[in-house]
Amino acid sequence: MAITVLVTVAVPPLEVVERDHSVSLSPPDAPAVKAMTRMGELFQESNSESVAVIVLEGEEPLGDEAHRYYDSLVSQLKQDPEHIQHIQDFWGDPLTAGAAQSADGKAAYVQLNLHGSFGQAAANESVQAVQDVVKRTEAPPGITTYVTGPAAIVADMGQSGNRTVILITLVSIGVIFLMLLLLYRSFITVIILLFTVGIELQVARGCVAFLGLHGLVGLTTY
Repeated sequence: MAITVLVTVAVPPLEVVERDHSVSLSPPDAPAVKAMTRMGELFQESNSESVAVIVLEGEEPLGDEAHRYYDSLVSQLKQDPEHIQHIQDFWGDPLTAGAAQSADGKAAYVQLNLHGSFGQAAANESVQAVQDVVKRTEAPPGITTYVTGPAAIVADMGQSGNRTVILITLVSIGVIFLMLLLLYRSFITVIILLFTVGIELQVARGCVAFLGLHGLVGLTTY
């Protein structure tokens, strides 16, 4: 019981440790990761493989007002080198604008190289920084802005997984409770069993959180 109290009080919850110390989904020695990192270094763009994309979609072909909005987003992103390593500003250059705009002129995008690797806490923070810029910048009427790309998808999946942990846990406990009740036909016996398992689970979670907090094991939602 003392160990349970210790790991509960002295160690942050496992979900918090996973969020703040999440490791990359891609091993750094994977050929694809090494190639992408090397490419970023050779072109002096970034040293990570984490990529996000901002997409502007309009009900009508994007005009000057949409361009000013786009320029405002890019300007704010350039002021955040802590999270944004490189911006492929094709739509901001008349010579390359056509490559970043749809054939009907109703959509355009800008690609970002972010700090951190896929799934890593640093990459998730970078995605959040991009989303914050989009949220606080008012879009012109008829323009919808999306943050997507590999890094954003991984970050969203992680958040979705964390949000469902409590629900899945409660459902699992309910199913186990019913199964034990059918087996033992005694509420007191089932409650004692679940209480014992709950203590064991809390100790295990606390130990894993402690190891992850000090970098002894890698943690990720996946």
